[in-house]
Amino acid sequence: MDRILELTHNQPYLLQAIGSELVNQLNTRNRAPATMEYLNIAVEKTPVSAQAYFHYARANECSDDEREVLAELAPGKDIGQDQRRTALRGLLRKEIVERDQNSYRLSVEERRP
Repeated sequence: MDRILELTHNQPYLLQAIGSELVNQLNTRNRAPATMEYLNIAVEKTPVSAQAYFHYARANECSDDEREVLAELAPGKDIGQDQRRTALRGLLRKEIVERDQNSYRLSVEERRP
């Protein structure tokens, strides 16, 4: 459970999405209880099944400046603290990015198939 909370940053939609994928993995294999192996498979599948969530957050909850910052951060690029401070503060408040020492990164990485 701690790993799921860490990966999702307690974002309700992502908690539900990982939980759903995990249940699907267990049901498909007629297995219980959930192990880290099944959780890892569910985590790999969740960004694809939750793609609408990432698109909505980017398209509807972010300003143009915030979208530019997200484009610079993806995939895995870091930007310095002095760049676009207002946009970064907004993205931090929305928990879309997080501070990592002297840089920022996406708080939940979106993986594409």
